[in-house]
Parts: sequence; structure tokens; C-alpha cells
Amino acid sequence: DTKHIDHIKTELNACSLEALQNFSGNSKPVMIGCYQLDQETKSRNGQLRLYYCKNGDHNQAAAPKISFGKEPVTIKQCSGVLDGSWFTCYDDEADRQMNMFASASATGKIHIHEMVEEGCADEDVQQRVSLIPRAASEALVGATGDNAICLALDCSVSHLSPSTSQGLMKIVSSYSNGEIAIHDINMSDIIQNDYYHSLVLEETQRIRAHTLFGCPSEVWACCWGKTSASTYTDF
Repeated sequence: DTKHIDHIKTELNACSLEALQNFSGNSKPVMIGCYQLDQETKSRNGQLRLYYCKNGDHNQAAAPKISFGKEPVTIKQCSGVLDGSWFTCYDDEADRQMNMFASASATGKIHIHEMVEEGCADEDVQQRVSLIPRAASEALVGATGDNAICLALDCSVSHLSPSTSQGLMKIVSSYSNGEIAIHDINMSDIIQNDYYHSLVLEETQRIRAHTLFGCPSEVWACCWGKTSASTYTDF
């Protein structure tokens, strides 16, 4: 039998898990995206569940034990989440790093939330972390009037700040109607909430990527190439 170090059971079906790399501290933020169809109402329910996974004691002779902890530090109720990706922005004027999470929604939208921490003690982490909505794309309406589901996305790795040229950070996303799209993430010089620079998510390209026997076929995976100049998809 395969042994696991730790495990959790989510309230809704877990569809994606993304860890925030290069995060200082004894715990690493891990976001779990959940999606579940309500068979009676046909509503697509979802959650963003943020955990701080403890890295354990690295001074131990044995490998450190990694733990999800007992409870998520925060839960964001939303439409079904099928995929997600972390990325980082730098606010030069406020001299701070902003950790963002982009999620693929069953509504067809891409949502961007910022992870905001208040305080510094790991023991108080459950009381000091929240997810703040920062930007969202428009939903794609198909020929039948239904929204195409956003199935997957991936963020390019780049530096984004108000002092640099716009459009350096990009998101590639794939949909249930066989299309893929590319969005630019731009940081405006407009200040929101005293020190938050506003984010703008702008679609720059959309193509019909996959068909099966002439019909649109769901594109379940997409990612950037190593140079962020090409994309890869699967269905």
C-alpha cells in the first residue's frame, strides 16, 4: 500500500492543488480548488481552500514531516474551480510583494485573488489571512447562449509592476468549447484602497484549438512553454 505523510478530506470534490513556491517562513501556502455539481439544482458549486502546510523541523535527522494542519486558513465560496495558478506582483511604490492566485471558473471566467496576510506569527495564521478579489475576465457565451467552462489555465513567470511596461505577465486558458485564450495582466497606476494598485485582465487572443469529428472538443490542459512564447494543450 502507498503510504502518505498527511491527508485531508475537502467538503467538495478537489480538482486542483497549487503550492506557492519561494515563500519564506516555516509554512507554505497551498491552494486547493474544488468543484461539485449539485444534481438537484444543477448549480456548479466551488471553493478556494487555502492551507498553510507546515514544513516540519529541517534539523531532524529524518526527513521533515509535512502537514496540512487541522483546518484551512480561509475558504472562499465561489463557482466551481477546475484549475489555478500562483503568480507574484511587485508594488514598487509600496515596496511590497503581492502573492496572487488565478483560478479557472465553471462560469467561464478567470478570477484573480490576492492573498493578504495580517500579522507575522505562524500561530495566528488562521486569523490573519484573507483572499481579496482583484480582477476577473469576461465570461465567454457560446452560440447556444451557455457559458463555456474554463477548464485550465497557466500563468507565465515574469515581473509585473507599475513602473515597467504593461503586459509582461500573461495567462493562457482553455475551455469546454475547444478554444484557448491568452490574457494580459496589467497593473494600473490607479490606486485602490489607499495602496492597492488595480489589476486589469485583458484578453488579447482567442483561437479554436480542438475539434473531434468536426465538433468542439474540451481542452482539459494548457501550459506555457519554457520561453513563455508558445503554449501546449491537451484534450
